[in-house]
Amino acid sequence: PKSTLQKTSKTAKPKKLVKTTKTGKQKHIDKFQVPQNNFLFVRQMPRNFLHHRKAYKSNKAFMQNYFKPWNMSLMTQSQEQIQWAFNYFGKNSYSYNGDLIGYKFFSHLKHNAKFSSYNSVARRAIAVKNTSLQSFPSNELFFKKDSVYPFDRNQLTTIKANTPLFISHYSQDKNFAFVKSPCCIGWVDSRSFAFVSLNLATKLQKMDYAVIIKDNTAILDQQKNFLYKAKTGTLIPITKVDNAFFNAFAVVSKHSRQAILKTIKISTKIMQRHPLYFNKFNAYRISNNLLGELYGWGGANFTRDCSLMTKDFFAPFGILLPKHSAAQSKVGKIISLKGKSDKVKKRLIKTQAVPYMTLLYMKGHIMLYVGMLNGEPVALHNLWAVRYKSNGKILKHVVGKAVLSSLELGNNIAGFIKGKSLLRRLESMNIVLP
Repeated sequence: PKSTLQKTSKTAKPKKLVKTTKTGKQKHIDKFQVPQNNFLFVRQMPRNFLHHRKAYKSNKAFMQNYFKPWNMSLMTQSQEQIQWAFNYFGKNSYSYNGDLIGYKFFSHLKHNAKFSSYNSVARRAIAVKNTSLQSFPSNELFFKKDSVYPFDRNQLTTIKANTPLFISHYSQDKNFAFVKSPCCIGWVDSRSFAFVSLNLATKLQKMDYAVIIKDNTAILDQQKNFLYKAKTGTLIPITKVDNAFFNAFAVVSKHSRQAILKTIKISTKIMQRHPLYFNKFNAYRISNNLLGELYGWGGANFTRDCSLMTKDFFAPFGILLPKHSAAQSKVGKIISLKGKSDKVKKRLIKTQAVPYMTLLYMKGHIMLYVGMLNGEPVALHNLWAVRYKSNGKILKHVVGKAVLSSLELGNNIAGFIKGKSLLRRLESMNIVLP
């Protein structure tokens, strides 16, 4: 690991992070000045921060949550809870062309949801490919008034291949199934999963696992047939390592919709035994692998938003984070930043935050703190846009990807609103495993 990091550093040519004006003054760093390479920051990680006992306890909780859908007989949410999307979005949602979606459409959609059949299937299942978890049994887009792409209310999150599921029931048209995943409830495409027998579920829960560390890896069977593209954080059951390859299993669906195991081989260059050790080398390769990915609200188009990025950064280490940014900000040791000045916030981050183990939170957005550069805190985060002012109007400058940036991101844009900066809006930081 040490030699690999040193080798990588030779190709990482840092750019200047401050800009000198004609008067000799220096502006704050911004996204154009921060080198887009995590190598400069992982060196700031403390050695042996995560004790092996704490790591073991964390991974045990991670795996228990992962298999939770297989260790239940019925879903326990009330009718009001499972219909939350209809109650919350059903009266004020708009189509992509700006038209209000009327009562008739939602009435038809609710009929298709067939909530009267709740828990009528009640079977274990597993995702056989990546799929979207949605608010409604529909592929339509739903937006808030005056909202635009990519903030589709129908998109909840992405379910990775191999994820355990519990199937409650099918929609009226059989096109969707209402499910419980390890993180939440919602609708998935009925072709995206296969049913799992008790024997297979027991077997899979006892197996060793490896985790994908190279994003969008094509998983092929032994006949070189494409199965799916694996995202970073995807768990795959393994048997042993043989000549730099894992002997592993892919879960596929038979014609009867029953899950079976297929033997596959995956290189150790793209998959490692789960959980990874939380060290500088592993933090570097996971974070750099996520860097630059296009933004996808709720994982739309199998990309990531801010909270999916942080969740998938920690998953290879066996560290469990909730789905939503607000919930993630409550994990571990919480340090309030609300109401504090920018100067005090920077000082608290510099003195108390742990690089690659601390989340920075503001309403609607979360970031991974990676360290300091030229006296400025730097974060890895996936965001859509930053706001600025032009001719009296608030506009958005689209970033649309995962970047390393200062907390003054956008300060190089004419009309930058300092009161809307990431730093000014920060409410808290939390050390995930203190």
